Amino acid sequence: MIRIMTAALAALLVAAPVYAAEAPKAPVTLKAPEGAKQPAVKFDHAKHAKVDCAKCHTDKANAKIVPAVENVKAGDATPASPSHSLCVACHKENKAKATCVVCHAKG
Repeated sequence: MIRIMTAALAALLVAAPVYAAEAPKAPVTLKAPEGAKQPAVKFDHAKHAKVDCAKCHTDKANAKIVPAVENVKAGDATPASPSHSLCVACHKENKAKATCVVCHAKG
């Protein structure tokens, strides 16, 4: 369940444009890896507007990529993966809910 969440978060963060670019208006869907028990993550940039883009988009030369979530493309969606750690730590730091269903909402 957590693996799927991690993968979905990773995919979402990879798809998000940043820095000089405008964030997408609609939520970005991060597909869960094949066989994942959790549904995809729907990342809404508008809900994260107070977070500095560079917190996730650390590579200014390729701002659409979120380095911490590249591991999901390789199939690593474990709770210990960089993508999952990045999102959960940020949620906790900002006192936002950090349960699986917050990001892996069904439907």
